[in-house]
Amino acid sequence: MQLNSPLSSFPLEAAIDSYPLNLTPDIPVIETVNRQQQEEIASLHAEKKRLESLVEKQRIQLRKIDEKLEREIARREEVEETLCQYLAAIDVTTDGIALLDKNGKYTYLNKAHVELFGYNSSHELLGEGWQKLYYPEQICQFERDIFPILLQQGNWQGEATAKKKDGSTFAEEVSLTLTPEGCLICVCRDITERKKTEAALRASESRFRATFEQVAVGMTHTGSDNRYLRVNQKFCDIVGYTQEELLTKTFLDITHPDDIDTDDRYVKQLLAGEIDTFSIEKRYFRKDGSIIWVNLTGSLVYKPCGELDYFVGVIEEITERKRTEVALQESEERFRQMAEKISEVFWMTDAAKNKLIYISPAYEEIWDRTCQSLYENPQSFVLNIHPEDRDRVVAALAKQPLGEYDEEYRILQPNGQERWIRDRAFPIKNYAGEVDRIVGIAEDITEYKRTEQEVRIALAKEQELNELKSRFMSMTSHEFRTPLTTILSSAELLKNYSHKLSDEKKQIHFARIQVSVQNLIQMLNDILLLGKAEAGKLEFNPGLIDLREFCQGLVEEFQLSVNDRLSLVFTDECPLSSVYMDEKLLGHILNNLIANAIKYSPAGSVINFQLIGQDKSVIFRVQDSGIGIPQDELTHLFESFYRAKNVGNIPGTGLGLPIVKKAVDLHGGIITVDSEVGVGTTFTVTIPI
Repeated sequence: MQLNSPLSSFPLEAAIDSYPLNLTPDIPVIETVNRQQQEEIASLHAEKKRLESLVEKQRIQLRKIDEKLEREIARREEVEETLCQYLAAIDVTTDGIALLDKNGKYTYLNKAHVELFGYNSSHELLGEGWQKLYYPEQICQFERDIFPILLQQGNWQGEATAKKKDGSTFAEEVSLTLTPEGCLICVCRDITERKKTEAALRASESRFRATFEQVAVGMTHTGSDNRYLRVNQKFCDIVGYTQEELLTKTFLDITHPDDIDTDDRYVKQLLAGEIDTFSIEKRYFRKDGSIIWVNLTGSLVYKPCGELDYFVGVIEEITERKRTEVALQESEERFRQMAEKISEVFWMTDAAKNKLIYISPAYEEIWDRTCQSLYENPQSFVLNIHPEDRDRVVAALAKQPLGEYDEEYRILQPNGQERWIRDRAFPIKNYAGEVDRIVGIAEDITEYKRTEQEVRIALAKEQELNELKSRFMSMTSHEFRTPLTTILSSAELLKNYSHKLSDEKKQIHFARIQVSVQNLIQMLNDILLLGKAEAGKLEFNPGLIDLREFCQGLVEEFQLSVNDRLSLVFTDECPLSSVYMDEKLLGHILNNLIANAIKYSPAGSVINFQLIGQDKSVIFRVQDSGIGIPQDELTHLFESFYRAKNVGNIPGTGLGLPIVKKAVDLHGGIITVDSEVGVGTTFTVTIPI
């Protein structure tokens, strides 16, 4: 701010003009003027300082006002931020919150309130009256019953039926609060599900009460002090007291003294959380003093807070059943005394096969296990059945209640010995016609089975001998007839026409007779050899053999007999020079295999004979490219007199391979065959050394 000096408006020139001109200066007058000016100047300086002081005070005051304004602005911003946070919190709460002005029109609605009533935005309701969200009946109830209380107390809380945008209704819980300014705060929530739950709970309670009273067994609720809180009529009928009388008693008052400790033990286990429920048989004293038996099932009911509410007891009278059980026990005792005197095993189980009621002592003799072990673990019965019979027997157990169980099976004793058992079972029904127990008798039929097996083996051997006999007759009728016919025809020619035959022709017939005789001798030798082997009389005399020399000798002999018709190739892959084997039996093995390969191979083919040495065995392999053997006949190759169906007219006795098999077995070796019809056959003999 700039202040104007008083001198600027002072009429100095006019003052000078008012004085008379005097060219000669008048010193006193000038001094007077200067003094006045100085006073005025001093006055002006004083005024300036006063004004500057006022300005400074105003500046300080303005600064304080500015600071106060800044603080007020900061406070208001903080309040606004807090309000925004409150509004944000209100807007995200699950409860619907709304503000209404004095006229009952909405000025604010949070998101939950808008969505609760099925609207998309609060703008649809702002400025609208609260009546838009209720049907006339509810509006009337608000105005008649609720608003008077609200005006009197300043708040009200209760339930109402609200209307959504689509016209549907829902149950709501409402809290209304009047503000000092006359506005209304409304907080509401949807309690439809809660109402459904409450209705379901009421229905459940109703059903429980009906069940409690109408159930066919006794039911009791007992407090922690052992006093009856509730009893149904059935329990009253069981013990002979009225409901009023029982509600003055504890369960201990009517319990037999010998059963109190059992009750107490189970109750303690329930309270400790060791069990969830228990079921016991106990005795009650009826009002008339008589003793009855009941089956009691007990459990606990807790309050929502976790505290014990009451004990639940379900009581079924079983006095008649207990009497029946006593009679049955007496009958079983008589049965036991009888069963213990016989050699068969008598047994008895419950209908479900979960409990073994009785097993006679004969079980220990046959199974070689204690009866006690079976009582302790009834399922061990199944485990002791031979694995090959177990599934079949387990499947058949289902037939026991039908009376259709009659099984033969093997068991294994602890020492591994097998015993054959015949086991039969019959159902025992109770008075209601229901299967109550299963009784059975098991007998040891091992000797019978052994005899049966011996008979079966004898029959099989007889059948085998008959088949062998048939094959032998077939073979001899053919194989013996051919050389005998040759001998007979050559002998007759020599006898009747000797004088007409040349020496060369005679030698040919003599040679034919000689070959036929040799064939007959060979067949007879093979039959005798096989007979020895079948009787177990074939001797095994191992000695040191030079395998290479032995095999080469065989190959040379066979090569001479086949001439150029086919080729026999010997491959030596054996690093061993000499081994211990039965030379005679080895000769039978290799002679028969090589002879068969030559016999069944076409002219011009190659037969491979391999000698292979390994660490602990020697392998002889003969491979041909002959007619081959059908796959379904490979298993019969080593049967006496058996010949494959595709041999046609090729001569043979069916004795060679059985002899080979017996000789290989005596060496402790194995023989395998791989063959394909029309391709050839490979025999492999492996003999340990």
